[in-house]
Amino acid sequence: MLYPISPSDQHFFSIVVIPDSQHAVEEPGQEERIHCLQSQVNWILENKEKRNICFVSHVGDYVHHRENEKERRAFFDAVAPLFGQVPFGFCAGNHDILLSEQEAALLPAREKNVDAASFYQPKVQAIQEEALLKLRKETYWLCDRNGGQSSAQIFEACGQKYLALHLEYGPTDETVAWLQAIAQKNAHLPALLTTHMFLTPEESQGITRRESRLSTLQGNMVGAGNNAGEDILEKLIRPCKNIRWVFSGHYADERYLPLDLDGRTVHAMLSNYEWDKPYNGNSWLRLLTFFPDDRKIQVDTYSPLFDAFRIRKKSSFFLPF
Repeated sequence: MLYPISPSDQHFFSIVVIPDSQHAVEEPGQEERIHCLQSQVNWILENKEKRNICFVSHVGDYVHHRENEKERRAFFDAVAPLFGQVPFGFCAGNHDILLSEQEAALLPAREKNVDAASFYQPKVQAIQEEALLKLRKETYWLCDRNGGQSSAQIFEACGQKYLALHLEYGPTDETVAWLQAIAQKNAHLPALLTTHMFLTPEESQGITRRESRLSTLQGNMVGAGNNAGEDILEKLIRPCKNIRWVFSGHYADERYLPLDLDGRTVHAMLSNYEWDKPYNGNSWLRLLTFFPDDRKIQVDTYSPLFDAFRIRKKSSFFLPF
């Protein structure tokens, strides 16, 4: 259950993770499900002071059809009320990826079983750029790359600054190196990493490989590069010792995996509810409440649509802080 907060509890803050929301904006049927995403945003705004919500992160797959203008417009219209109210970051999932004209032209040579034309969509890119122009004016927005598909933010909570890193699906080595440089430049700040694909419920080791189902070597799964979870671990998380939490989606399930990296524990979490009926997502949010004085983090999974908690071991638990 949601950790009770009394008026005497002054030293706490919350981070909200929005799971894959692709079906909330999907066409056809958007009008039947868009309220799921809207209810998440409304709950965050209504509870930002009570829960001291200091950051909101989206794990990607914010649209279902990358080339659909109505879907992309619906997503950014739905999350726009957060702009200027709560620091917000997002990364691109495999359904969101937009490539440049040059990158799209390379897809056939990479033997990807896709329609290259669907990845280069100037009108859709313009919709995303319109939202980015607003986000780039926010004081917490540090920088972005590849049309906002990867980005970085700095936010403050309980007098401590934190770094938020957002890494797109299937990033290139150059994009991973770009984010690594940001993390190392801000090595004094505790950091969270949100990347669309990292944990999988389907393999014992937990971290995706390039050969994993729905991973980068499959012909219809296209990012600008081929880096999967195991690559992100070695190239970004392990060398950047300030990264403490990793959030991901992509696979429709939940998982928590503590990573022991030479005595440093990184807490990795998967949360994606896109097949939960009746609304393919049911407005579930991952809520982390940090209690620095007690050195603990309460993890909850809550649906503002149903005003209900997901009461499972994978859905509600404590972490050390």
